Amino acid sequence: MSYIHLTENERYVISHLNVAGFSKREIARRINRDHSTVSRELKRNGPEYDCTVYWYDWTHPVALKRRHQARHYRREGNERLVDYVKTKLNLQWSPEEISDYMRINYPDDETMRVCHETIYRWIYKDAKVNGKLYLNLRRGRKRRRPQKRYGLGRRFLAGRKTR
Repeated sequence: MSYIHLTENERYVISHLNVAGFSKREIARRINRDHSTVSRELKRNGPEYDCTVYWYDWTHPVALKRRHQARHYRREGNERLVDYVKTKLNLQWSPEEISDYMRINYPDDETMRVCHETIYRWIYKDAKVNGKLYLNLRRGRKRRRPQKRYGLGRRFLAGRKTR
């Protein structure tokens, strides 16, 4: 299912219908969008306090700017984080353990957060350029093995009869 960003005209309609007191579902019907889209727009780009109003002319440029930002922070640029991960990998910790312990060791520091999947990506990216981080993984593989998908593929025939 494809996604189409809200246009400035749609934000204009949302703004005025919201001020007029229409429900989110009614606003969504009028602009031919899902009600969750309208709800998300008001929540993400709307006022921080109840006393202010959602104005399209202010929120549209903010939304356009946000659209061009990466969804995640550039974690590899954070040297403290990368050093922490490499240190723990050298101690034979798994990426899952590293990401979990970071939440414990740095409870108030949001810059010291990384998902275990991101750590795996760093390791496999390092292995492609002849790095040695993959040797610290429990299985010591340079690349991921393909997952077996039971019930899919050519192994099983749909509707086959068993004896």
